[in-house]
Amino acid sequence: GLIESVAIALDLLEEGKIRRKASLVKVAEFHDVPKAGLCKSFLEGQGIQCHLRGYYYRALFYFFGPYIEVSVLVPEGKAEEAKEIIKLYIE
Repeated sequence: GLIESVAIALDLLEEGKIRRKASLVKVAEFHDVPKAGLCKSFLEGQGIQCHLRGYYYRALFYFFGPYIEVSVLVPEGKAEEAKEIIKLYIE
């Protein structure tokens, strides 16, 4: 239970840091943790700050929690650009 609480707390803290600067919107959803991490790398490489909601929690329960989605959240003004980058590099 403690490890699960820490994973959820890490997700919430990271999301809170980004939300203080801008409102976030969901642009993609993954069930594959490495693919979600790759997506974040591509977006941040293009200068788009993003948060992977559920990333730590899903990574913790990799084999036991395939139902947990990893949502890619970006600032509202960068949503269309982020979708194009995801379509180009990930899909």
